[in-house]
Amino acid sequence: MTEKSPQDYQAPMSYLLPHLRSGWAVDQAILSEEDRLVVVRFGHDYCPVCQRMDETLYGIQDDVSNFAVIYLVDTSEVSDFNVLYELYDRVSVMFFYRNKHMMIDLGKRLSLTLGRLGLGVSF
Repeated sequence: MTEKSPQDYQAPMSYLLPHLRSGWAVDQAILSEEDRLVVVRFGHDYCPVCQRMDETLYGIQDDVSNFAVIYLVDTSEVSDFNVLYELYDRVSVMFFYRNKHMMIDLGKRLSLTLGRLGLGVSF
């Protein structure tokens, strides 16, 4: 049995959402958005957990387009923020508003539920 490489995996929804392919592009996306929340999914396009998150984000994209913009960042391609934002989970979703990182508390119950689902999401 051969081991699969990242290129062997399909990323069904990640191609439908805009990708930021450099640290500069991430910074510009955060800095340039004045009126809407910037949602950034950090992870890997080939990761099944990230693919599930991408499907969820794609599903809400039209509903939140008036007040939020969604971007994807592959942390193996853009590693500039891995240490700065402590991106150690398979998938991390971060929120920025007017160039400030937004911290939210969803409570212990939701965190435990997300953990059980394999979505180690850092909010």
